[in-house]
Amino acid sequence: MIKNLVIHIGDPKNGSSSIQDAVARGLWKCEAKTIAQSHFRNEVGLAKSVRRKASIEMREKRFSALSEWALNTEADYGVVSSEFFSQVRPEIFKEVLTEYLPEFVENMRILAYVRPHADRFVSTYAQRVKNGMFVRDMAPLLNTLSTDSALNYHSRFSDWKDSFGERLTVRPFIRDALNDNDVVSDFFHFVLEGTPFALRDPGITNRSLNVSQIAAMRVFREL
Repeated sequence: MIKNLVIHIGDPKNGSSSIQDAVARGLWKCEAKTIAQSHFRNEVGLAKSVRRKASIEMREKRFSALSEWALNTEADYGVVSSEFFSQVRPEIFKEVLTEYLPEFVENMRILAYVRPHADRFVSTYAQRVKNGMFVRDMAPLLNTLSTDSALNYHSRFSDWKDSFGERLTVRPFIRDALNDNDVVSDFFHFVLEGTPFALRDPGITNRSLNVSQIAAMRVFREL
């Protein structure tokens, strides 16, 4: 049985792909502790099953499988990760976790990373240009995102705090504030609770575009 469960909830564009890749590829080494990853490196389906409109059958299937994994896996830490968890209502998430994983609720930890708002906006803009979802200037997107509740960090994480209390940790996605100035290293430092570990270079995963690359991508998308 997993001894400690860690649920990584994003936020989007805060190193989630790099974190998930490092766990899945076993890029870490710790002599004293073990880590197990849930069935999928990115538990998108599990997160979507918590949404209000999700079917009961989908939720039952996903969380029953997660419970079986947690109960039958021997590891010091179990990691469940998806940036899509940041979009669910925390009080409903807690209810579902209590129903399907009652053995883990009291000791589980919830981890989120957040960028400063300006960085988050630029990163979101770059990602949407790269995906072909948005090729206009920044101003229209800024007007849209300025009213997005997802960017109201205080309100949103206050709701998470109300549901999970001290089990919630929110880390700033700021290089100088991260362990070894790296979000992947910071993640393992958090999961392992400071136990020494080594980390192999994972390379670049879903790297954000710089200004020149954004401009070039816009030209390409507009062709």
